[in-house]
Amino acid sequence: MSSCAGWQILKDRWPNAKLTGLDTSKEMIASTRVRVPGVAWVFAAAAVWTTSKPYDGVLAVQIPSTHDSPFHRALHEVSGRPEWNQMMEESRSRITHDDESFSYDVLSALTDRLELWTTTYHHILEDHDSIVEWYSATSLKPYLEKLQNKQDATRFCGHVPERCKAHYPRQKNGKIAFPFKPLFFVARKGL
Repeated sequence: MSSCAGWQILKDRWPNAKLTGLDTSKEMIASTRVRVPGVAWVFAAAAVWTTSKPYDGVLAVQIPSTHDSPFHRALHEVSGRPEWNQMMEESRSRITHDDESFSYDVLSALTDRLELWTTTYHHILEDHDSIVEWYSATSLKPYLEKLQNKQDATRFCGHVPERCKAHYPRQKNGKIAFPFKPLFFVARKGL
């Protein structure tokens, strides 16, 4: 759970619980630590994190499932252009995806009860440039980190919206109904 509001809800609901959060973004951890103190944070990917002490409780996670979206295909295409291809190779390799079956197989062996589901949210965005802005702190970040300066980032990001226009048409009011499809799971153990 990366939402500060979500962590605060958990703290309010179970004030005596010891909460541990995992994230692969140091910026997200730093931001959440300031806004919601009292959560023990670990910089790690949930898929590889291990601990020596057993945990009982509830694990609730939302995983973006956008690896094959038109935005990500556009990002992959732009990063493969000759002027960026070599420097962006590692960034492209960081976008990985395991399907629902993988998540189920891993988690069902570790839990007493497991629920998985997907849904599609439509975020209403002003224009195609807003899609790039929406991803700037997540999927786009590994690419932006490779660029030397703000001008390079602006030039790189400027190519992405054009490739997205055919896949995300404007609505009658001119806005974009941008689909976002996450995988959710709730795993319970010992409760």
